[in-house]
Amino acid sequence: MECPINARCELRLASAITRITRSLLNRNLTFYDISKIVKEECLILTESKHCIVSIIDKHTKENLGINMANMMDKECEIARETRNKMSPKGPQGYNSLWGHSLNTKEGFYTNSPQSHPAFKKCAPQGHIPIERYLSVPAVSKERLIGQISLANSVRDYNDHDLKMITQLATMYSIAIEHRHIEKQQQELQDHMFIYADHLEELVQERTKELSAANEQLTLEIQRRQLVEQEITEALRDKTMLLKEIHHRVKNNLQIISSLLSLQAETITDRKLLGIFQDSLNRIRSMALIHEHLYRSTDMSRLDFSEYIEDVTRDILLSYGNYYSGAPKLTLNITVDYLDTDIAIPCGLVICELVSNSMKYAFVPSDYNERIRNNKTGEISISFSRTTEDTFELIVSDNGVGLPQDVDYKDTKSLGLMLVRDLITRKLKGSVEIDITHGTTFKMLWSRPKH
Repeated sequence: MECPINARCELRLASAITRITRSLLNRNLTFYDISKIVKEECLILTESKHCIVSIIDKHTKENLGINMANMMDKECEIARETRNKMSPKGPQGYNSLWGHSLNTKEGFYTNSPQSHPAFKKCAPQGHIPIERYLSVPAVSKERLIGQISLANSVRDYNDHDLKMITQLATMYSIAIEHRHIEKQQQELQDHMFIYADHLEELVQERTKELSAANEQLTLEIQRRQLVEQEITEALRDKTMLLKEIHHRVKNNLQIISSLLSLQAETITDRKLLGIFQDSLNRIRSMALIHEHLYRSTDMSRLDFSEYIEDVTRDILLSYGNYYSGAPKLTLNITVDYLDTDIAIPCGLVICELVSNSMKYAFVPSDYNERIRNNKTGEISISFSRTTEDTFELIVSDNGVGLPQDVDYKDTKSLGLMLVRDLITRKLKGSVEIDITHGTTFKMLWSRPKH
């Protein structure tokens, strides 16, 4: 029973790492923006109420909480002049519970903070009560960059929480180092422009200084090339890490699928067997997404046309024993690539609707009538853009159709509930159903605004 939970955690962690990795490529993001992204992902992963992402001042070595202002104004009554200074560095190192992971350069957690040796003088007057605490330092080449501190999860912290936050702390340290390097590069570039404007006026007066400056500039360019090479190698390593994550998630889902398949072989009840088959199809559709992302050169986008061909083929094969005569499958996919935040829910919706068609649209009694009328069963999937930012998905069949009294907005069918939830809640779209000739689901939604 732990496999789906672990898989879900791995998916969340992969999503968090992907989002932080993207911040490396966005030059417009500030230190505060990066800390905000890290904070949001940490709160979700650990189900914590509070999170402080800090940065170590290069000169004073003070541990400064970048994102503390909002929490302090709303929940704490600590003196304003001391709010951002989480843990000044003294002769014996950093003080209190916040400083423990900085002193040891190792992450830790405690579900009874008051009993921890470092808790003394931990919470000043007006501070929120600390019920549980987890802290991980952000370290780059043995140098402290910052810290991620979490408090008051709705549950006890565990080793898996520590492992996940440690990975995010590594990504955070890379992002901060990247920003420092970009800042240095920008300062160097600005200096070069200013110096060039006055170069002609200074040639006669400062020949010796110019020669020294050129030598320094050459050294700086060489240093920058080395830094850029290190960044390129780091990004390459992170790409390999993301590929490995997708590969492991796919393997975990395939293990779950294999276990369900083995269990299904012992089931004689047809209704229960159908439930197992639906679960298998959902898991396989998610596993296929991660397999395609693993093989893709751009892991932020999915070749959706190829993915739909694979997933629908698997569904038709999986229901080979449940109908007489395979229906014709017609695909009209004009959207080549999709962002993963759209591709995953869209793929699940298609999986559910095609599975429903296979189970209910082509029943044996209807099949006999089709033979007499020389009419072939057909399932059609159309996916296109109506505008640059608007998508239209149509899934239809020419089967017996939904019963007249079925209301998809108020149904106990897990499949229809999942379709409604993914389209209306996840994608903020709309669903229309036409049962005039068979069953047609028409879904519209717009690209999410980030």
